[in-house]
Amino acid sequence: MKVEIYSSAKGIAKKLYGFLKSAWRFFENMRYEKISKQAEKMLPYYQDDISVKWLRAREKYYRDKDLTIFPKVERSFGENRKYEIEEVDADNLLLVYRDKNDLSVRYAREVIRMSSFGKKCRFISENEYRNGCGRQTSDKEAVIPVMSKENILDFLSVARDKGDWSCLLVPRYNMLLGTVGWQYFDMFPSDRDEVVVDAGVFDGKTENEIFRWGGANIKKIYAFEADPANFEQCRKYYAENNMVDKVEFIGKGLWDKKSVMRIGSGQSASDSSVGLTGNFTVEVTTLDGEVGDDKVTFIKMDIEGAELKALKGAKETIAKNKPRLAICIYHKPEDIYEIPEYILSVVPEYRFWIRHYTSNAWETVLYAKCL
Repeated sequence: MKVEIYSSAKGIAKKLYGFLKSAWRFFENMRYEKISKQAEKMLPYYQDDISVKWLRAREKYYRDKDLTIFPKVERSFGENRKYEIEEVDADNLLLVYRDKNDLSVRYAREVIRMSSFGKKCRFISENEYRNGCGRQTSDKEAVIPVMSKENILDFLSVARDKGDWSCLLVPRYNMLLGTVGWQYFDMFPSDRDEVVVDAGVFDGKTENEIFRWGGANIKKIYAFEADPANFEQCRKYYAENNMVDKVEFIGKGLWDKKSVMRIGSGQSASDSSVGLTGNFTVEVTTLDGEVGDDKVTFIKMDIEGAELKALKGAKETIAKNKPRLAICIYHKPEDIYEIPEYILSVVPEYRFWIRHYTSNAWETVLYAKCL
């Protein structure tokens, strides 16, 4: 009797799981269909074909969850990206996968195809690796796992037991990566008396790029950072690099109102996020309230999904000064249409460009300027 009840409950649970999974897919498809339709309405405001291609690449990525779209679009431009694997000191690369049909493997193949990597690259399964197949003992060879983070952790012990610890290379962020361009600063030249807002400074080093971009044209930088783990690091960096005279560091997050929130803190700029839960309580503020009547000329935002809220808190500054904008739009799917829509609602004269700076889904930037 107990076995029959258990089997019946298991069957019901399986059907319920299938129903919920189908319902989730249905609503996700509706969501991404709306995103695509709304994003397409913004097409007349984009100023070149490159922007349109990157917009549609993001639409396709959200719909299909296929990372290979980014290196494929990149290949159509013929851009010369810098790939991490090109800096590997080895005669051969051995890329080990757990499932050859896994997205990470298909993505890695696209990245290698795009790179100017002249060394020998070979893919083998984890089972082949465990059995000693594919290793080139006579050459200097690097072993690179191409699999999920969880599987990589398991693979590390295998590589250690096989004596490959010294030649094992784990890609940063667990995937092969290529970068191109000068993010935030390769679209617009600087003008005299630049007053720059840097929202999301992380470790403070973006200010180096701002001074490289603007040089003597830089009048002032408002530097915002919400993560308290980075406060002292930023202050120390500004002092050591003689930036304190022109950089006003504000240890707050940007939002659409003054409040107190919790944020999650991470080891990289892309690991921090603002929300209702997190590791630290932080003060958030509006850009309008912090800059007052200062004539802001350029706004850069990379604040992990808080960009739209921060733009709403900068409404008066944008309407009054019409600054050039460099706003990240890769943290939330809706950002690809909600952010340009909002900017146009404040100043209809804005026009847009999109550029993408990595071989994966990170670092897509919306540029805006009044024409």
